[in-house]
Amino acid sequence: MNICIWGFDNELDIIKSLKENKSYNLFHFGQKPFADYDYNDLNLESNITKFPNEKFTKENEKLVDEIAEEKFKDFSKIISRLSVYFRDEMTLNDYENICRIFIRYAYYFIIINEIDVFICKNVPHEQLDYAFYIVAQKLKLKIIIGSVEIPGYYIYFNNIEDHGQFCDCLVDAEYESLDLPEVATPAYMAPELLFDDRMELSYRSFKKNIFKHQSPRSFIMDLARVIRHKNLKRDYIKRLNKITNRNVDLTRKFIYFGLHLQPEATVFPYGGKYSDQILAIEKISQFIPDDVVIYVKENPKQTYIMREKIWFDRLKRINNVQVIPSETNTYDLIKNCVFSSTITGTIGWESIRMNKPVLIFGHAWYKQFDGVFQYSDNILYSLIENYCIDSDKLKIKYNEIVSKCIKLPVSTSDIDLYSGYIESSLQKINYLLKL
Repeated sequence: MNICIWGFDNELDIIKSLKENKSYNLFHFGQKPFADYDYNDLNLESNITKFPNEKFTKENEKLVDEIAEEKFKDFSKIISRLSVYFRDEMTLNDYENICRIFIRYAYYFIIINEIDVFICKNVPHEQLDYAFYIVAQKLKLKIIIGSVEIPGYYIYFNNIEDHGQFCDCLVDAEYESLDLPEVATPAYMAPELLFDDRMELSYRSFKKNIFKHQSPRSFIMDLARVIRHKNLKRDYIKRLNKITNRNVDLTRKFIYFGLHLQPEATVFPYGGKYSDQILAIEKISQFIPDDVVIYVKENPKQTYIMREKIWFDRLKRINNVQVIPSETNTYDLIKNCVFSSTITGTIGWESIRMNKPVLIFGHAWYKQFDGVFQYSDNILYSLIENYCIDSDKLKIKYNEIVSKCIKLPVSTSDIDLYSGYIESSLQKINYLLKL
């Protein structure tokens, strides 16, 4: 069995064990010197010249063309994740060229090496890993994806659409039922972490390399990029403040929509077409009564990325929307709302734990839990508004999911827990490989 495996740079014991299995032939994409292929070299457009100059048959070309046409819009969202950090403005033509180069490379690699299985440590959401994923889907290869969406746990499953269903996952035979965890602020939302230093990446890089520029021209270009980012940051804050209503009335009827940090995998690929979060808000606006308002709260970690002027202009056109301050207490909003809404965010899990229903638009890990409603064009406001969550059903479903998970070690220094994590990971991967 030929396996293309992606990541696992911090779990090399898993790679080592799989390589020792004579039934498997591994092609490992990770970080050198431990991996067969360094994805840091292959995943940036500046290095695409390293790709082989492959020669395809007409049948190969036809299939690659089909994938590129079907997935161009999705792949463009993946490209845009990094474009804001490392490149200046790109044209639609640039996006199409990059899309086709990466898809051709993934297809070439899979065909030449007769790959049977694609395994990815995390949900594919960069560039080359996503290209491998969509090509593997098209060729109907076995796919295994890992995820850490469930707080404190890791799980392996079949594809992005299976996230939240986890249909074929191995259940731990020794699992003992747990009580539902209490609602707590996620570690990544701690006050000291409420800034996204990706925004400062260009500035920090510029300072670090200020005396390493090879020419005055490169110095001027990098300086211009830093100034551009600073201006974008200033304009974003100005636009957000202008549109924000600071008089938040918690006594009126409202829907609480918490915006995701973008770009993140929780929005795309897990959100699908609703990575366009305003589209989700527009959909809500269309089916709620006139006397109900949508309180939209910006993610406290968000930057100007994916928040252009036209984004604000479009949001302002929705009549029953009010943007509220980012610092507004999320638990007060959940407690007083009719229901909350998110693409796949933690707000949904917090809501059902606080006995408030939630409307989701993507593949959330909790999407099959009691009190969770998946958006469709025939959704009814009254059905969500009057819904009472059954805590017993919630506990059963939670344990059903966690019984398929692996407890995450706090660090590799916890030898017993780390060893158990590696052993369980191998057990679950091998189980899915044999299905």
